[in-house]
Amino acid sequence: MKAREIPKLTLENISKFWEREYSLFTMSSWKVSLDIINSRQWFKDSFTIFICIYHNGIATHFRSYEEENCFEKLVGEKIINNRTFRKRIIEQHVLYAEHLLTLYRQIGGKNELTPNFIRDFNISFGKLCAFNTFIQRGIDYIARVKKHKRIANFLIKRRTKYEHVLGAYDEYFEKICAKIAKKRKIKSPDLLKLLLINEFIDFIKINKLPKNLESRKRMSALILLPTPFLLVGKSASILFKKLKNQENKLNRQIIEERILKGTPIYKKRVKGYVQVISNLKQLIKFKNGYILVAPTTLPKYNPILKKAKAIITDEGGFLSHAAVFSREFRIPGVVGTKIATKVLKDGDLVEVDANRGIVKILENNQKPIYKKVFTRDFSLPMLDVWYKGEAYDSKPWSGKKQAFLPYIVFVREDGTVKSYYDPRGVKWIKNHIKETIKKDKKFLEKLEKKVEEKLKPIQPIYDGEKTLSKKDLLKFIKNFEIAYPWIEAMWWLCEMDENELRGLDISPIKKLRKKTTKLSTGTDIVVRKSLIKMFPKLKNYVHVLKIDEIKSEKIPKIPDLKKRDEGFIYTKNMMYIGNNRNVVEKKYNIKLETENIESKDEIKGIIVYKGIVKGKVKRVMGHKHIDLIKKGEILVSPMTTPDFLPAMKKASAFITDEGGLTCHAAIIAREMKKPCIVGTKIASQILKDGDLVEVDANRGIVKILKRK
Repeated sequence: MKAREIPKLTLENISKFWEREYSLFTMSSWKVSLDIINSRQWFKDSFTIFICIYHNGIATHFRSYEEENCFEKLVGEKIINNRTFRKRIIEQHVLYAEHLLTLYRQIGGKNELTPNFIRDFNISFGKLCAFNTFIQRGIDYIARVKKHKRIANFLIKRRTKYEHVLGAYDEYFEKICAKIAKKRKIKSPDLLKLLLINEFIDFIKINKLPKNLESRKRMSALILLPTPFLLVGKSASILFKKLKNQENKLNRQIIEERILKGTPIYKKRVKGYVQVISNLKQLIKFKNGYILVAPTTLPKYNPILKKAKAIITDEGGFLSHAAVFSREFRIPGVVGTKIATKVLKDGDLVEVDANRGIVKILENNQKPIYKKVFTRDFSLPMLDVWYKGEAYDSKPWSGKKQAFLPYIVFVREDGTVKSYYDPRGVKWIKNHIKETIKKDKKFLEKLEKKVEEKLKPIQPIYDGEKTLSKKDLLKFIKNFEIAYPWIEAMWWLCEMDENELRGLDISPIKKLRKKTTKLSTGTDIVVRKSLIKMFPKLKNYVHVLKIDEIKSEKIPKIPDLKKRDEGFIYTKNMMYIGNNRNVVEKKYNIKLETENIESKDEIKGIIVYKGIVKGKVKRVMGHKHIDLIKKGEILVSPMTTPDFLPAMKKASAFITDEGGLTCHAAIIAREMKKPCIVGTKIASQILKDGDLVEVDANRGIVKILKRK
C-alpha cells in the first residue's frame, strides 16, 4: 500500500459508517478481513469500496450502505438456513480469538517482537474481525426480521465470550509500540501507530521510518477497496472534503424531515435534552439525566451511560455495546442511526421512541450554550477591559471584530466571578489567529514584539502591585486596554492543543506567557489598592465600580454598590444587577451552561503534594474571604492567585476546582509542603464552610467525614 495521487473513485453512494480512535496500523489489518469476506469461499465481491480517513487521531470510515444492507441479508439468511455455515464461522471466531489471546500474553513477556510476530498479530486480528462481522451482521439481520430468537441468542452468547479480545487489541498494540520504541530509542511511540503493516515490519528489520509520518497524523486516507493504497496530505484532504460534502447533503435532508431512524433497543419512549459525546475526553462533561448521543460506545462509557435518560448512536446493531448496556440497565435506546452526532446538537429537545426505532427532533437548540471557562474574583474595571479587548474592539492586526456576540458573559455570585464563553466565538478567534499566521509568516514574531512593547509601560506597575493616583490609574487601565487584544492572541495560541496547532512552533510565545503569569492578578490588585486609596469609605466595594464612575467620581450609594457585590451579570458593556440569568439568556437568545452537581461523600482530583490532613473547610471564593480563614482550616477555592498567600499560609491543605500540576495552588503547595488536590471541578460547590473533611493527597481523594 503506497502513497499516491488521488485516484478516480465512485463516491455517489458512499456514506460515513463510523468514527473511532483507531490507528492506521489497526485499519491496515482490515485488508485481511475484506479478502476473506470478498472471497469465493464466503461472500464473493460483497464490497467494492472501503475508505478510512485518519485525521489527528480520529479514524472515520466510509462505505456503501447499499452494499452493507445486501451483505447483511446474505449473511443473515445463510446463518438462518445453513447450520454447517453457523458452525464454521463460530469455529473460526473461536480459533482466532484464542490465538490473539496467546499473542497478548506474549507481548508482556521477555520475548522479542519479531517481524513474524507482528505480521501474525496484524493478520490474526484481521481474520477475527472478518468472522466477528459475519456473526454481528447475522444477529442484526435476525433482530430486524424478528424471528429465530434461538439462533440469535446462540450467536450472542458465542460472540460476547470474546468481545474483550477485540476491545483489547489497540491496548496491546500500544504496548508493542512502547516496547519497540524503547528498544529502538524512538521518542514518540505514537509515531509507530501511523505505520502500515509492511512498513512496521520493514522498520523492525532496517530501523527506518517513512518521512511523512507527521503529515499522515494530520490527514491521510487508507483506501482498502477497490485497490489498496494510501493518500497523504493534500490529496487525502480533497477526498475527505468530497466525502464530507456528500454527508452534509444527507444531513440537511434529515434535518428537514426532523426524524432519525435506527435499531430500537429496550422499548420505551422518553423526551429529553441531548448531549453529544464525540470522544473519550468529553466523558467527564456528561450531565446526569441528559440523552446521550455518540458515534458508538465502549466499556469506558459505562459510568456515564448509567446517568443517561436514553442512548442514541450512529453505529451499532442489536449486539453493539450500547445495545447490550441499554437492555441490561433498562435504558431506552436507538442505535445505528448513522448520523445522529452530525444532526443533533447539545441542548436539542428530542423524543426517543425505542418502540419503533425513531428519534424525533422536537426543538432544535438554536441557543448557543456558553461554557464556563474559569472562575476568578476580578474587579469590574478589569472585566470592562477584558470584555472590550476580546469581544468589542477590532483586532489591531486585521481590523476584524469578534463574530459571535455577546461572546463573553461574566456572572458575579458567591463572592467571585464566573466567565462564560460562546464556543463558536472561541473557534472563530482561534481560526482567525491561525489564518493570520498562515497569511503573514512573520505574525508570530510581530505578536511577540507587540506583547512585550504593550506591556512595557504597565508591567513594572503590576509586578510591584503599586498604588496609583486617579490620573495614573486611568492611564494604567488605558494602557492595559490597548495591550489586551495582543494578550488575547498570545493566550489563545497557548490554549491550542497539538491538533489545533498542526505542527506550528509557538515555543517563543509560550515562554513569553510564562513571563506574564502575574498579569491578571497583578493588574487587579493595582486597581483595588488604588481605588481604596481614592475612595477609603468604599473599601469593601471598590471592586464593583465602573471605569466611567471612577473617571467622573459620580459614585453610587453604598446600598447600590452592596447589591452589585451580591451579584450581577456583565456582558456587551451592560450590567444586570441581581440573579438575572433568565433575563440575559432571553435578551441575547443564549444559554449559560449549568452544572448538575450530585451530592457525594468523596471528591477526586489531581495529586500535587502528598500527605493526609483532617480539618474543617473554609471556602475562599474571592478577596473578601482571604482574611476569614483560621489556622489549620482547609482552604477550598475555584482557584488560588498570588493574593491568596496570607490565607494559604494559615491553611493546612488546599483543594481547588481548577488547575493542574503547574497552577498557582500547585506551586505554592510544593513550596509550603502542604497536601494539595487540584482540578476537582466541583469541590467549591459540594463543600461548605465548617464541613469536616479528610484530604488524602496520597490518593487524590477528599472524604467528607461530617457535614456541618
